[in-house]
Amino acid sequence: MKKISLAITIFATVFFLSCKKDASDKAVQAQNISNASLQVNDVCRSDWEGEFDQNKPMQTLYTNDKHIIFEGYAHVPVPMRYTNQPFITKISLPAPDCSNVDADSVRMSISVQNPIDSIDAIYAYNVSLYMYGSTDSAHVNFSRATAIGVGSYVEKNLQSLDYIFNDYTLVTLEAKDHLLSAYVKGKLVGQIDYTGTSIGALQNILIGFTGSGYINYVRLYNSTTGALIMKEDFNVAGKSTDTWYQ
Repeated sequence: MKKISLAITIFATVFFLSCKKDASDKAVQAQNISNASLQVNDVCRSDWEGEFDQNKPMQTLYTNDKHIIFEGYAHVPVPMRYTNQPFITKISLPAPDCSNVDADSVRMSISVQNPIDSIDAIYAYNVSLYMYGSTDSAHVNFSRATAIGVGSYVEKNLQSLDYIFNDYTLVTLEAKDHLLSAYVKGKLVGQIDYTGTSIGALQNILIGFTGSGYINYVRLYNSTTGALIMKEDFNVAGKSTDTWYQ
């Protein structure tokens, strides 16, 4: 009887310790899941905005990511009643409060398309990139009315900026050491020295089209260190998935 009682006691003890360990493991797993959820939900991000503009107050329409982001690209659809007149579209992203980015050290790289055979084509090859800062703004206009500049430091009518965006093309606007540079497919096509001013803290980025173009992805890098600042792939329809790392 003593041997049986001892065996029962040992079994009960082992069973109790095993249950306790299992409960402990589950608690750790639950905590890990909780931490992972916190990290996912705590991502620094913002929301994309769209604009359809005919340079008339009553014909300027604003929309949000729900209506401009599709599976793999961003695009501002054009209201049917407005397609009989020239128009521009804009897609912008405000810098979130949780970011802290010096726009004078930013490289903005974007894959864009504005095909001449698009149903929404007007001056179809025209593409513009903007970086708005707390002090000044930087921009480049490709094709029609070409220009590159920061504030009053602007160079216009550069033939090297004339480009037709029939296919998705990587374009880059880079601010570094008070030089603003524009690239197409990695090739330098325009540059200006803006030593007399600065862009300041990044407030907003904007991509503009004459007609209604398409954006495949957007990347922001630190032009000095090469570190990734923000990325967006537009892979989730109707939802911004941008992630800011600075």
